[in-house]
Amino acid sequence: LDLAISLGNLGEIYLATNNHKLALQYFNRGLETSKSINDLEGIAGNNNNIGKLLFAEKKYKEASQFGLNGLATARKGKVKLEIKTAAQLLYEISCATHNQSDALMYYQLYISTRDSIVSNESQRALIRQEMQLNFEKQKALDLAETEKQNELATERDKEKNYVTMLDAQQQKYSILEDHTKKVEWALKKEKVKNKFKSIANFFRNKTNSFQKKILAFPWLVGTEKSDN
Repeated sequence: LDLAISLGNLGEIYLATNNHKLALQYFNRGLETSKSINDLEGIAGNNNNIGKLLFAEKKYKEASQFGLNGLATARKGKVKLEIKTAAQLLYEISCATHNQSDALMYYQLYISTRDSIVSNESQRALIRQEMQLNFEKQKALDLAETEKQNELATERDKEKNYVTMLDAQQQKYSILEDHTKKVEWALKKEKVKNKFKSIANFFRNKTNSFQKKILAFPWLVGTEKSDN
């Protein structure tokens, strides 16, 4: 199929440059290749191209035959573009040969086929536009959903970070509270220790004072000895 298309394209290039000999060779090769694979569009296209070449050489009868072959094949394959091409060729041949009835018939066929193609292309264009709009709409919805999910994820991250911060603060306060209790307990122990120390000093001082009084009155000690 690719080979048939390539051969036909080369033929059209040579036809456009008025090299009819090479153009005809490529059109014939393209026609044979299309027939070998039963490519109706290729068969119709190459018949139409050969017809246009012969028309340019004013070989109207032969050109008409290839045009009719192209039209019949295009109708069989429902290839509207080649139907239009064949109708235009046959219209121009009819005008050149002053066949007004055929000219009118082929002109009407050309116009109706052209309008049908335009209508189908317009419909396809509308479908493409609708598909594009739906695609853009879905794209916008997907983007909005993605942004929403990102926002939710951000909020969850914020909440998680806040909870982590609170846990850290709680742990910090717990450590500080525990340290404070230890300090307070140490202060209480020190206070009790100092209190007992004060009491001990008090009694020690009393004892020393009493001993001094006894030493100041030695006769009291002697009296106690004589009584015994």
